Amino acid sequence: TPTARSPTRAPSPPIKRLRAFHIIESTDITREAWVLTDEAKGYAAGGSREVHLVAAIPPEGASRAALKEEFGDVVFDIARKAAAKNKWIRFERGIVLRTVEDTTDEMQELLKRVENGEDEVQEQLKRLEKGKVVPDLIKELKRRKLVTKEKVIWYSLKKGPEFVVKRKTLATDVTREHLKSGDWKDLEFKDYNYEAQGQPIAIGYSQPLLEVREAIQNIFLEMGFSEMPTNMFVESSFWNFDALFQPQQHPARDSHDTFFLKGKGL
Repeated sequence: TPTARSPTRAPSPPIKRLRAFHIIESTDITREAWVLTDEAKGYAAGGSREVHLVAAIPPEGASRAALKEEFGDVVFDIARKAAAKNKWIRFERGIVLRTVEDTTDEMQELLKRVENGEDEVQEQLKRLEKGKVVPDLIKELKRRKLVTKEKVIWYSLKKGPEFVVKRKTLATDVTREHLKSGDWKDLEFKDYNYEAQGQPIAIGYSQPLLEVREAIQNIFLEMGFSEMPTNMFVESSFWNFDALFQPQQHPARDSHDTFFLKGKGL
């Protein structure tokens, strides 16, 4: 059966949808891979900094100050070191001179290979991570922080039992128009997904004072107190004070700290 692999860094809704209709069968393959940073993507598209630096140097050379003004201090420093390492430039009394007429942007080519996910480059980056010997250009990728490791999801695809070149839209409900025209007899309906999650229910929240009361209750329960089952929300002074051996002159017995009610019916 023909298969295809598709790399992605996020779940693919179209693949999941086709799999739900049994049009394709897919297997998720998760692995870690080296990918380009945003800076490196710019180099892969437009060329490396060192090549741009060499191209900006005229035959008679250019001063460091002029090149720094054109590229900026940071970019010039990075490009200068890389170009000098490749023996593309040399320095004479503050003047930067070209030593080559043409340059081959090997860094750009390597970045494109990383961007395309070539297995050979990925393998060399893994070897570098383990401390093994790799080409100097591979070392430059990590030294200049042009690559980073990310988790990549691959989908291995093959034809499913209901495979079709063009998918037919299945009906989800019988409408008034279907009944009126009579075409409901020929409709194909989408299978119900009994495991699908329903709409979240909007519920209320605890009242802040009730949360405080519950917290206080828990404190006393943890101290060893136990709750007595009662519906007596109004108690006599005996149970409120005397049974707790509270002195007669205690401030809690004052009228401004305790609500006193009249009537024996309570």
